[in-house]
Amino acid sequence: MEPETTDLLGIMSRLEKLERQNRRLRQAGTLVALAALCGLFMGQAPPRSRVVEAEKFVLKDANGRVRATIGMDEARHPAIMLFDDNRREVAALFSSGVVFYETLSATSNGSRGEPSAGLSSSLGLLVRRAGASVILAPEGPTLTLRDTNGFESRFGVTEIKMVKTGESRKTSAASVVMFDKQGQVIWRAP
Repeated sequence: MEPETTDLLGIMSRLEKLERQNRRLRQAGTLVALAALCGLFMGQAPPRSRVVEAEKFVLKDANGRVRATIGMDEARHPAIMLFDDNRREVAALFSSGVVFYETLSATSNGSRGEPSAGLSSSLGLLVRRAGASVILAPEGPTLTLRDTNGFESRFGVTEIKMVKTGESRKTSAASVVMFDKQGQVIWRAP
């Protein structure tokens, strides 16, 4: 072979090799450019609504104990409940008002005890402590005293059920009604 032909074949071989490298570089460059564009466009998506929807939110402390919930109560009304270390309900804010529960009177199964204080649109103000309660309701005030045997005296507006007729009546704020252990009226005036 002539030396010019071998030089030409070598040049052609090197040219083909350079063209293959050039194609690979263009393909790699195209892929990098597409990836960059995708990242740019994905980052520019319009923000979605900032509304979070749920049936219930639960707030836990560092030890995993439930300390508060925001959700619906048993009657399907909005409520915020606050709990003590033993998961007993100590306060509740309902759509109709707020109630504070006496932690010491909570039952042994962990459920809430009797309300110790409350404020609502239908009840007014309730304060209960150690066998006594005061209710300041729209119908009028009531002071209730209860002993450990279950006997009770109410001063002020009291709803009583008439044994003979079964109808319910409310007394005036100037009344006193005494009940036995079964909740039956044993004395009243007027």
